[in-house]
Amino acid sequence: MAIRPRRHSAPDGLAALARELLWEEAAQALSGFRVLLAHQEGSDRSAETVHDLHTLISLIRSADPTRANPEVEQRILHLAHMEHLPHTDRMDPADELARRWDEFSCYLQFIGALPEVFARRNYAARKAAYTGPTKPHGDLQRLAEARLEMTVSPHSARKILQQFRTQWALRPATIPPATQHSTLLVTGLQPESRVIVPSSRTP
Repeated sequence: MAIRPRRHSAPDGLAALARELLWEEAAQALSGFRVLLAHQEGSDRSAETVHDLHTLISLIRSADPTRANPEVEQRILHLAHMEHLPHTDRMDPADELARRWDEFSCYLQFIGALPEVFARRNYAARKAAYTGPTKPHGDLQRLAEARLEMTVSPHSARKILQQFRTQWALRPATIPPATQHSTLLVTGLQPESRVIVPSSRTP
């Protein structure tokens, strides 16, 4: 993984480094699935999705990790929460590509949750508020459990992640308006479907 060297000041530097690593991880996962999709039979039907993934990868890699970027994180999150492959008819669950999409989208949900937890301000205060003996679904160990559960069932792992997101009051899978400098659309979403991310959720 090629990471551009940057100078950061702690603790903001740790958050920026976390974003850079996790965004690159997401970009690499998207790239891998894009290649898989392009080599499938009937790849002409998925050409629009292949192109949209390229657009999203470019957006991620052009983002500045030294500051929070709700647009990037929301686009990753929205894609991860799609029930079936964008720009396709609902697939047979037994289909190989459908199975790969289940695995991939679940992994993307996992990657997408990490910067929301670890790369935001007031981590210690948030951890104290969202974890504890009476809040088992918010335990950070649940993230590790979800990652392991993916090898057994992405559907089961997704339930763990959804419970964790709810406990930590993480943002829903909606898309903010495009930034002034970007008109890129996430796969399958129209402009009127976008909503503004509450400012209280961003650093």
